[in-house]
Amino acid sequence: MKITENSLKIVLKVTIAIAAAWIIFMMSSCANSQPVNNVIKLPEPVASQVINPKETEEFGSYIRLFRAEASSRNILLNLESLRIYKVDRFNQDLEDRGVVGLCTYIGDKVVILIRMADWESYDTLQRELLVFHEMGHCVLGLPHDNSTDDSEVPTDIMYPYNFPSYYYNFRRKAFLDRLFGKVAENLNKKNPDQKLQHKTIYCQWKNVKNVTERTKNARKPHQP
Repeated sequence: MKITENSLKIVLKVTIAIAAAWIIFMMSSCANSQPVNNVIKLPEPVASQVINPKETEEFGSYIRLFRAEASSRNILLNLESLRIYKVDRFNQDLEDRGVVGLCTYIGDKVVILIRMADWESYDTLQRELLVFHEMGHCVLGLPHDNSTDDSEVPTDIMYPYNFPSYYYNFRRKAFLDRLFGKVAENLNKKNPDQKLQHKTIYCQWKNVKNVTERTKNARKPHQP
């Protein structure tokens, strides 16, 4: 069968058209799979407390890790209703109070808002601490806990102030055992009052100098 020059040109054009259509389709699919970074609208009174809230997927790895840590301790969590948003900043009142994270409830959604200037200044472990702390409030229904050891160094993720990540790193398992142990204890008691209180919790999770100094002066803890 003889193939003419015109036939080759037609085949080439069709091939190019198919390839172009495939590339456009793939680019569209990839664009849809990229992390969301859209400005969102929140209802009052939360909307008046935050500036430029945005949806993002960068918290996803911490949410999955929290669920995995709970699961490894035989605690199964349904986190489908959880949303974590970043905000440029909070309103002036909350800024003056040093609020870094905000845990609240909007309809059937559990909502955590995190101030990005602080988030971007934290290392990976400090970010984990912050997200786990807020999820301790919103997901597990836990209040702040001021517990310290004999050296007055924090022993609980629900401690109301930030503390250095190197100390958390040394005793991470002990911190997580304590966090999820509270949940297991409440479940074992079968206390009907241990339901989530649907209220807004503001976390003034600033780095307090005396806490940092105490962790520096404390004897280096052993990995449990």
